[in-house]
Amino acid sequence: MSVVVDALGKQCPIPVVMAKKALAELQTPDTLEILVDNEAAVQNLSKLAASCQLPVRAEKTGEKRFSVTMEVSAPVQPAEETACAPDARGDLVVAVDSNCMGNGEEALGKTLMKGFLYAVSQLPTLPKTILFYNSGAYLTCTPSALEVLSRAHLLQLLERHLRGDWGDTCKIDRVANERAICNGDWIVSWYQLSGKTRVLIITEADRSATTIMLSEEY
Repeated sequence: MSVVVDALGKQCPIPVVMAKKALAELQTPDTLEILVDNEAAVQNLSKLAASCQLPVRAEKTGEKRFSVTMEVSAPVQPAEETACAPDARGDLVVAVDSNCMGNGEEALGKTLMKGFLYAVSQLPTLPKTILFYNSGAYLTCTPSALEVLSRAHLLQLLERHLRGDWGDTCKIDRVANERAICNGDWIVSWYQLSGKTRVLIITEADRSATTIMLSEEY
């Protein structure tokens, strides 16, 4: 049974303070769920979980409603300092259509692309969305998925996911995906390859990223 903290209508640092209090009171393994209504709180609660080395998942459950879930396996003592930051995202959209920068030597181009993406992550105001397409889709894949999928197959699966072909996803998740398109939530597609290999494609609730991975990595 999870512990639920209702921080709806409250601005940071109050949701973080409430979450820290709940974490300090948990003495046995449990799940802590914090309900908030703004993305700044989601970001700051995620940072709190990271500082406590706790697995965390955030999802949009409705219009201006978010759920942040932390898995607590042992008692934790959060730091007393409560440093909260405002929503760091602006209206900028970054489009990446290649996994390397420039038309020269490939290894150098990939290094430059890594440097570019790192520079983007350090901007004072972060992009609202980063779009990866064409060979840029490689940058959203786990190494294991890249070993299994050819470029053509990867782009084919990504195209199916983007047009609403959920592949081998179960009926319940298909219905959830249809609702997520309108309400804003995670979108998940499963694709069965040869043998026992299954590919999972996940689009984040805020549409900031889509990741391609193998089922055993989920």
